Amino acid sequence: MAHLVRIGLLGFGTVGQAVASLVRPFGVTQFEVTKALVRDLDRPRPMPLPLTTRPQDILDDPSIDVVVEVIGGREPARTWIAQALSRGKAVVTANKEVMAYHGPDLLALAQQHNTFLGYEASVGGGIPVLDALRYHLTTANVKTVAGVLNGTSNYLLWAMSRGQEYQEALREAQRLGYAESDPRADVEGLDAARKLVLLVFLAFGRWLDVDRLPVRGIAPWPPELWTRLQRQDLVLRLVALARETPDHEIEAQVSPVLLPTRHPWSQLEGAQNGIFVDTSAGSFWLEGPGAGGLATATSIWADIRRSLARPQPEPVRPLHPTIAVPATLPTLAISRDPDRTLSETRYHLLPTDPSMGYCLRPFEPEDGVEYFPVWDGGFASASTE
Repeated sequence: MAHLVRIGLLGFGTVGQAVASLVRPFGVTQFEVTKALVRDLDRPRPMPLPLTTRPQDILDDPSIDVVVEVIGGREPARTWIAQALSRGKAVVTANKEVMAYHGPDLLALAQQHNTFLGYEASVGGGIPVLDALRYHLTTANVKTVAGVLNGTSNYLLWAMSRGQEYQEALREAQRLGYAESDPRADVEGLDAARKLVLLVFLAFGRWLDVDRLPVRGIAPWPPELWTRLQRQDLVLRLVALARETPDHEIEAQVSPVLLPTRHPWSQLEGAQNGIFVDTSAGSFWLEGPGAGGLATATSIWADIRRSLARPQPEPVRPLHPTIAVPATLPTLAISRDPDRTLSETRYHLLPTDPSMGYCLRPFEPEDGVEYFPVWDGGFASASTE
C-alpha cells in the first residue's frame, strides 16, 4: 500500500525550489510538498505551490510530516526547528550555523520526541560526507578529518591564483551565485569553522566551541605573491583541519594553508569542495560541489528518505563544548618585499628564494612578513592524476 509523506518548506529560494523540483517516489512511499514559507506572496516563482508568509501554517499543520528548513541564519530558524521537533515532525536542515551553535540541544530534542533531525546538506552541499562518517566509518578509528569546505573562498583563491584581483573575483563569484552579497562569513573562515564543528562531532564525538576555534580567513593578497608561490610549486587553499592527538585533545583550525600544486585540494577549481578522512581502515577522499541548489537538494532528499526510519540515528548524550587547540603545522614565512632576504637565524631559507623561509622555532610575527601553515597531513604527495 502506498504511503504519502507531506513536506513543508521553510524557505522557497534557490534551494527550496530545487527540493520541490526533485519530488520522486521512494519504493512505496510518495512525497508531496504541500506548502512553502515565503516573504513575498506576489513575487513570481517558477512552479505553482501553496505559499504562506506565516511559519505556523507549516509548523502547526498536523498533516505535514517533514519540515525542511532552508532560510539560513540562527534565528528564527533555530526556534522553528525546535517547534517542529517538539510537535513530533521530522526536520531536515541545510543550516550549518544553527547546527554548529545549537546542534546538541536540537538533536536531544529530536530524540526526546522520537523523531529525526537531518543535516547532511549543512556540510559540503552535495557531498555525502556526514553520511559517510555517521554510517560507513563508524567501526574505523578516525584520525584526521580535513577539507576545503567553503566554495566562495575556494573560488576566490582559485581566481586570484589565475591572475584576477580580489574585488574582481568577488564580483564574478557573486554574479555566478557562489558568493553572498555579504561574503564575510565565507571569506573570514566562519562558514568553514561551523562545518568543521559538525565533522568533528561525527568523527570524534566531541562538540567544539565554535567561537573559540582558531580561525583565519583569506585576504586580497597581491598578484605578485601568487606568482612567487607558483615558482615554488605552491598553492593556497582555505583548509579546515581537525585531528585527535595521542593525549585525546582535538587539534583544530581553519586557515589558509600552502599545498603542493599536485595536491588534490590544489586541483579544486571554482567552488568545488574536497574532504579528506584518514582512518585506521585507510584514507578516503570525497569531492564535489559544495553549494548550489540541486547539489544541496540531493543531500536534503537523502535525509528526507532517512527520516522514514526514525528515530534519530546517532545516540545523543550530554555534550559540553570542547575547546580545540591550534594544529601544529610547519610554517612558511614570506617577505612582502620580494627583494628582502629573511634572517637565517630566524628561518630556514629556501635555496631558490631567500625571501621565503621555514620557521625554525616558535616565533614572534615580524613586520612585512606573511606566515602560512604548510600541509603535513600525510596526504601531500597525492595526485588526482
